Amino acid sequence: MAKEEKEWKLKLREHHGIISARWEWEFYCEHYRPMFELWREWCGFAAVRKYEREIAAEAEGERLFDLAKRLIEIIEEKQPEIAKMYRQELLAEQITPYTIRETPDRPLEPDEIPVRVEYRRRRWG
Repeated sequence: MAKEEKEWKLKLREHHGIISARWEWEFYCEHYRPMFELWREWCGFAAVRKYEREIAAEAEGERLFDLAKRLIEIIEEKQPEIAKMYRQELLAEQITPYTIRETPDRPLEPDEIPVRVEYRRRRWG
């Protein structure tokens, strides 16, 4: 342990207390990178950015929505009442950013309040 401590002190002394970016990169490649690569292999997936997963999830949601609409159209040929019920349920229970967003337990900021457009009614007179 003392030998390792001396080596660390010597390395720090060479850099005058500031560790260079190159040395940090080499340290990462030597110590941390193999560990992270093992974790990725054990978990069964490569590193994928969060944005790519979101895009894939949205595309899959659209695909399933289209599939459900086609199935409802097929059911409608033989049982229109049941198809109408399924269509209403599909649209009513659709997950959107507005239905999934949690409402905070505080007053909303002006930019957080959803915009509601109300058109002026016609005046008959």
